[in-house]
Amino acid sequence: MLQSFLDICKKQPFDEKAFLQGFINLSCPNNVAFDAKIINTPSKVLGIRVPTLRLIAKALKPNLNTVLNCNFWGNYYELQTLRGLLITKLNEPKIVLKHLNNYIPTLDNWASCDLTAGDLKIVASNLQEFEKFIDNCIHDKREFVCRFGVVLLMKYYLNNEYIKSTLQKIETIKNESYYVNMAIGWLICESFLKNKELTYKFLQNTNINSIAVNKGIQKIRESFRVSDTDKQKILRYKR
Repeated sequence: MLQSFLDICKKQPFDEKAFLQGFINLSCPNNVAFDAKIINTPSKVLGIRVPTLRLIAKALKPNLNTVLNCNFWGNYYELQTLRGLLITKLNEPKIVLKHLNNYIPTLDNWASCDLTAGDLKIVASNLQEFEKFIDNCIHDKREFVCRFGVVLLMKYYLNNEYIKSTLQKIETIKNESYYVNMAIGWLICESFLKNKELTYKFLQNTNINSIAVNKGIQKIRESFRVSDTDKQKILRYKR
């Protein structure tokens, strides 16, 4: 059934009705309850797993621009995730930003957010062009818009050139919702793995809320890439 659907995805001209029906038919009822609990999304869940969504995104590449301009992206978590994965396949920064500005306000869960941000490799080679977009994200009141910006900072802006300014930027975030705090904690951990002395100094003076700081410390202590000595030392900064 999957191969038949992938053939529909590749077909030109793109058949929107056949695509939607075929996509829904891929539903895996045995996965729905588990996925809905883990992802914690208000959208409907079909139970289609990420590897399958990646195959679909790849198959849709011949129809990429047509599909991204369709209006069927609501209702299902998997469609929201697929839309993000398709955006990551675009190769022109301005077009990517155009679609992201339409996409990220629809985010309602951490999984779609993180998968899209993690696959958005175009940012790595166009860091300056995405800075303003990310600044707007991290200062947004919407939980997953803000998280999207934090995850992009963590994924692509912790190199030697940007790590210091990235840590400064997360101090300006006023959004203290749960998934934003978790993303900031994750970023702090990744920053420690890149430059522990700079991160120690940052934690000593930061005004970031205690939930995010403690989550970062927890992740550092859970990491297999951190020595026992550093795991003990980092406890000094727990709040």
